Amino acid sequence: YLQMPEPRISLRNTDEILRWAKQMLDDGMPRSATELVRLAIEEDPEQRPLWLLLIGRSCEDDNATDFGDLVQAFTAQFPNDKAMPQIQAMSQRFARAPGTAVVTGTFAAPADWSASALLGRDDSGQRALHASLARATQSVLGSAPR
Repeated sequence: YLQMPEPRISLRNTDEILRWAKQMLDDGMPRSATELVRLAIEEDPEQRPLWLLLIGRSCEDDNATDFGDLVQAFTAQFPNDKAMPQIQAMSQRFARAPGTAVVTGTFAAPADWSASALLGRDDSGQRALHASLARATQSVLGSAPR
C-alpha cells in the first residue's frame, strides 16, 4: 500500500479505506481489499463499518469459519451493538456439517453493510447520481431529455 502518503494515518481513515476497498473489489482483487480492511482494523479496531464490511463479505463468500471468527471479535469489540440482531440472522445462513458450510434458506445481506452502500453506491444512490448527471448534462448542453 505504497500509495498511502502516511500509512498509519491513512489506515485510521475509515472513509478512505472503504473507498480503496471498494475499488479493489471492483477491480477483481478481493484478497487485497480484505487485507487492507484487516490492516486498518488492526491499526484502529474502533472502525465499526470496516468490521461490518468484513462480516458481510465473509457471509457473501459462504465462509463460515471467517464469519464466526469475525462475529466473535466484533462482539468483543462492540458488545450489545445495534447490528447484533442482523448478525444473528446472518449466522442462520450457515448450517454446520463436518468441515463444510451449507447455505440454508434465502439470504440478503443488509445493504448498508456492503462496500457500495457504505460509500453511497447503493441502488438508490446510483439512481440519484445518474439523475443529477442527466440534469447537469441537459443544462450544459441545453437540450431536453431524450
